[in-house]
Amino acid sequence: MDILMLIGGLVLILLGANALTDGAAALAKRFGISELVIGLTIVAFGTSAPELTVSVASALSGSADMAVGNVVGSNLFNTLMIVGCTALFAPILMTRSNLLKEIPLCILASVVLFICANDSLLDGTGRNQLSHADGLLLLCFFVIFVSYTFAIAHKPSELAPSPQGEENPAPGEEISASIEKDSSSAEGTKTSSQTGSASLSEGKGSSLSSEKGLSQTGEASSSENEIRSLPLWQSILYIIGGLAALIYGGSFFVDGASGIARSLGVSDAIIGLTIVAGGTSLPELATSIVAALKKNPEIAIGNVIGSNLFNIFFVLGCTATISPLSIQGINNTDLLALLGAGLLLWIFGVFFGRRIITRTEGAILALCYVAYTVYLIMQI
Repeated sequence: MDILMLIGGLVLILLGANALTDGAAALAKRFGISELVIGLTIVAFGTSAPELTVSVASALSGSADMAVGNVVGSNLFNTLMIVGCTALFAPILMTRSNLLKEIPLCILASVVLFICANDSLLDGTGRNQLSHADGLLLLCFFVIFVSYTFAIAHKPSELAPSPQGEENPAPGEEISASIEKDSSSAEGTKTSSQTGSASLSEGKGSSLSSEKGLSQTGEASSSENEIRSLPLWQSILYIIGGLAALIYGGSFFVDGASGIARSLGVSDAIIGLTIVAGGTSLPELATSIVAALKKNPEIAIGNVIGSNLFNIFFVLGCTATISPLSIQGINNTDLLALLGAGLLLWIFGVFFGRRIITRTEGAILALCYVAYTVYLIMQI
């Protein structure tokens, strides 16, 4: 029975998140909100709505460890497994803004959570908990993040050209490499210069044609993936139905997971860090894999960053504001693993792949999550 509740709750959660996202996006489009804002806010909320529902339901049912474990485990799953698996499909191109702003903000979120969850370490109290004050602090950070998101969305023309020129050095690097190769293989200076000029002109022509092809492909894909226009009544129905499915699905999912945990003698914290976290992260996983299959793997990094920030700042912020979360099963090893995952992603982007998460780095990230899961199982 617990397994049926777990599966049924997960199905309702996924259907509810999909319906809520479609309805909200169509409603936003009807009122003239840009698609960029829709993606950074409504879609991010839709994919993280399962975490919000499960965490709030867990807190209200007295399973605080599952509420916190769900967020910590989901963020670990997002950073290590989703980015890792997506990079295996196609290397992920990151922007300068990702490395200078968004990923450091994710690391900051992990640091803030570590501080808020270590009352006994900082002030010597007997227990660790996320209090009402901690919840309000996290919500304040969420307001700052949303303000930053809207600030970016209001300047698309200024930000769009610069990253594209900086993030796609491959054509220029290939041209330079071909020139050097031609010049080194040629014996005469005149011949080598002519060869270099020819290769440069050919490289420019091919790069222009490839850019034109990419722009046409991007326009085609954007038109194919354009948000559906729905009647007003249908958009509202999708939103209400999605919220209802999320609420009931979250309740079923928590009850099923808690029952399985008790029958197996496993703590709520470990169930929250593994089964619940992986289940509620399925929307993010699906979005990222689809993006990779559509040759847009860079979408995955924005999806992961937005979901991680939403989970810590909004999900835990709302949950702790509603009901203080006593933290017992989640220890500093789990919180440090979350911080380390963000640092590892940042290091890979800055030092090794020239703002690209390669397949090798993706495999390392995925293996790190497997190693962490094995560590949790050994603690049972």
